[in-house]
Amino acid sequence: MDTNKENKASEKEVDEKDQKIQTLEAELAEMKAMMKELMASKKDGAPKDRAVVQVTAPTTDVTLVYLDDCPGLIQCGDISIRATKMGEEFVLSRTQFDIVVGKYRHWFEKGILAVGDDSYEIAVRKGLKTASEYNFTSDELERLGSMTGAEIKKFWKGLKTQGHREAVVCYFKKHFIEDTPGFRDRERLDVLDSLTGGAFDRERSELLGKFTIERTVVSLAKDE
Repeated sequence: MDTNKENKASEKEVDEKDQKIQTLEAELAEMKAMMKELMASKKDGAPKDRAVVQVTAPTTDVTLVYLDDCPGLIQCGDISIRATKMGEEFVLSRTQFDIVVGKYRHWFEKGILAVGDDSYEIAVRKGLKTASEYNFTSDELERLGSMTGAEIKKFWKGLKTQGHREAVVCYFKKHFIEDTPGFRDRERLDVLDSLTGGAFDRERSELLGKFTIERTVVSLAKDE
């Protein structure tokens, strides 16, 4: 057997093994480098601590306007507001206002309550109307005693809520009983009776002398 050939073959196998080992070591080093980069990227992308946001109760005062001529009582826990006249204003804290809106939103929808014009932005955020948007004031109610039948019809048509129509009926009836000049006029009563579907039958009958309505104080508290 040729010893030289065997030696050469053995050396060749050693060289091939060394190359494989070197290749494996290079691949291993490359994998370690990749793992190191991956871990570093995860560390950089880790969520940072969020800033602490403190939520405080709103402190802005809000003006509340009562748009009804009949007395009304607003009662919400410790909040108690007794409204006695048209256009009366009450200043509430924002927290109190939110509580009132939560319980009495239907009053806002009927036009019994409105937000003061100085609190317009809050009214918009709450989806409510301001007093001036309703265009319904005590001055207009006072004019009922001097309006013509045609003017009353126009005024009635311009009322935006059922609550305001009820306020007109209440106001006119009260001043009819109090014998306020202009509020016992037959034409005005006939027009209002027609517009309301017979709400002034008793007043019209009194003018005809059929009976007399006792002159007591009208006090119609609003239902919650």
